[in-house]
Amino acid sequence: MNTTKLDKIIKTLPKNRQRKIKARAVQLIQTEMSMQEIRKTTNITQEELALKLGIGQDNISRIENRLDIKLSTLNNYIKALGGKLRIVIEMPGDQKINLLLSK
Repeated sequence: MNTTKLDKIIKTLPKNRQRKIKARAVQLIQTEMSMQEIRKTTNITQEELALKLGIGQDNISRIENRLDIKLSTLNNYIKALGGKLRIVIEMPGDQKINLLLSK
């Protein structure tokens, strides 16, 4: 059985195509981050975030482990990390609308 690593195959592609593949991979990885992973990219601890939000560290842990979360809670969490929460609405006909929740 002849196996070739994906990296070797990608290196044979034109540079422009390689850049597009890398950009898409980064995009996919970013869209799959958990709240905890997002917080860790900002180098903010649960304790520090809790202080910014005026809640206990145990509440941050609960927020990060929830599968269902209020938009207002998510918005406050992201704002405390220094970000802005946007929701992309995909409508028929490939129309995309960005809904900005933070100002």
